[in-house]
Amino acid sequence: APFWLRWAKEYREGEFYGMNHKRVYPSNTQWFREQQAQIIASENGTQAEPVPPLERLTSPTSIGLLSFIAAMMSPFFAGNLYLAGHWLVILTGGLFIIPLGLYGWRVGYPIAGLLGGLIGTFCSEYYVRTSIGRIDTDMLNIFFPMLGAYLVLLACQAKSERWVWLWAALAGLSMNLFVWWYERPGFTLGCFLTLLVVLMIWRHKVSTKLPALGLFVFFTGPSNLLGGLSSVQGFLINYLFVGMVKEAQAQEVINPVSFPNVFNTISEAAKVPMSEVLQQVLSEPTWGWIGLVAFALFAFRYWPAVIPLLPIVALGLLGFQSSRRFIMFLAPFVGFGLGVLLTIAIRLAWDWIRSRLEPEDPTVAQAHPIWGNANLVGQVLIYVGLFGSWTFLAPMTAISYVPGPSIPPPVYQTFDQVKKLVPENGAIYTWWDYGYAITDKTERAVFNDGGAQLGPTTYFMARSFISSEQEEMRRIIGFLASQGSAGISRFNTSKDALLREVYSGKYKPREPIYVFYTYDMIGKFSALFSIGSWNFDTLQNSVKGYQRLQCSKLENQVLTCQGITVDLKEGLVNGQIPLRRLVQSIQGRETKIQEMKEQGLSLQLMMPNERQFSEIYLMEEAVWASNFNQMYLLGNYDKEVFEEVFHAFPIARLFRLKDLEPL
Repeated sequence: APFWLRWAKEYREGEFYGMNHKRVYPSNTQWFREQQAQIIASENGTQAEPVPPLERLTSPTSIGLLSFIAAMMSPFFAGNLYLAGHWLVILTGGLFIIPLGLYGWRVGYPIAGLLGGLIGTFCSEYYVRTSIGRIDTDMLNIFFPMLGAYLVLLACQAKSERWVWLWAALAGLSMNLFVWWYERPGFTLGCFLTLLVVLMIWRHKVSTKLPALGLFVFFTGPSNLLGGLSSVQGFLINYLFVGMVKEAQAQEVINPVSFPNVFNTISEAAKVPMSEVLQQVLSEPTWGWIGLVAFALFAFRYWPAVIPLLPIVALGLLGFQSSRRFIMFLAPFVGFGLGVLLTIAIRLAWDWIRSRLEPEDPTVAQAHPIWGNANLVGQVLIYVGLFGSWTFLAPMTAISYVPGPSIPPPVYQTFDQVKKLVPENGAIYTWWDYGYAITDKTERAVFNDGGAQLGPTTYFMARSFISSEQEEMRRIIGFLASQGSAGISRFNTSKDALLREVYSGKYKPREPIYVFYTYDMIGKFSALFSIGSWNFDTLQNSVKGYQRLQCSKLENQVLTCQGITVDLKEGLVNGQIPLRRLVQSIQGRETKIQEMKEQGLSLQLMMPNERQFSEIYLMEEAVWASNFNQMYLLGNYDKEVFEEVFHAFPIARLFRLKDLEPL
């Protein structure tokens, strides 16, 4: 939401430049662009040309369609872009029911499309992603493919050449709008191929097919169609094997260094066990399997009419193989299959009733209020059956889900204080999840966010947080703040050369840098560790994190927690695992450490005062010694390198890096 609405705000105010100079610090700053121009000129032996400032962009297509619509809607909501965005979610989240319902009606099963739309809308994977607050492209990411498929169906079934051409052109236009909305041209390629296949199957003349395909390409945009192949290739690299490989598999080889696959730490890219995939559609997976099998049989029986849907079906089936986010494309077809079965059952029942009760005399039957309108009554029964089946199935969906805030309000409130403390030219060094929100709320630059987290910068940031040396963090920040991701690419002639440059210590930030720790990073630490512990030689990593204990009592120096007992006298966990130390952190400032064994786990007690425990963590040595744990939870930081400027235990802490390059 902060990303799209920031674009909308800048466009509305005439201050949109095609990029946000507060993102991906320092890459988008003017001084960094000038520095890179000088470096390139020096390497080429030429004189660096002046780098002009970015120009304002005023074309609607220069921003995403979501941002454009929000900007156009905002005057109806007193200029409040967030309110406009929320209403956009309300108005569009279930919009794909219309083309899918029309599709079902077109193939003779009207309630199949409607039931598919309802189950698809309220399946957990889609409903959660399109609930209030999730102002993102997901709200129309099923609508446009469904609309394109329906228009392709109309094109192939049309009797007149002109109607074939019209529907093909509209299908192309729908894909053009989809690329504007989502910027994933791979969908245009799928729609084009299905149009080509169905025109051949329906045996339209060549004089009809070629203009139809030409109109599709024209209204889609040739560049969008040509970009479809590379888009599909990138998609397969990112998603096809997610969940099948080790968490540490290399994301890509950036000559010659292989960086870790950040995708494996993103929750939406996680794989759901095959046995639980359909449980994300309906809580009783048996109904999900029945619907899916029914749709498969329907597709086998009416395969020409299903071809336009195949790209969407293929995406849905990836939910079994790859990321959980694809389950939302599968859900409508589960509902469609159930709708087909319901339609067949009602029609058979109605035919049986008519055969037993309808008068044999045609004259009497025609004058009867029911039998004289038998077809109409049959249609009414089908829609009554739809209502009854949805009443039965709705509790199995996520229809009762109430979204909570993505960012806990106490954390979000600290952003106001950060804005006051960080100067306008300062940059915030924190984990990427809240990057968009921090930029939007504070108007300060961030090093990373949800649109740039897949680059090698993420590895070095993770490394700085899990390292036990604050000097290592200082050197990494210095390199990233002065050289950015471009510097990683430039010095990446070998692993040793790159790491030697990063850790050289000769690079210092030009502008104030602030390290920002927030409460959510405790739960995300295992992801940080899996990325930051990457070994460039073995292409392996390890996963370590905080184990939060739910403890009920302390008696005779034995701490009893759920499934775990900690003997504080003997220094043993569950009577076997040695306890190396007991740590008490009061308000994140005063730390008391009791060494117990030479090795083992650490038990860390987070205390608001000397008599209360707020949270209790059990952790391995690498976690305890990390910069994150020492600086954030324990308040142990090198005062020669950092200065603490904001402390809100246990919600957030802000440190200023003292080391700056003299101007």
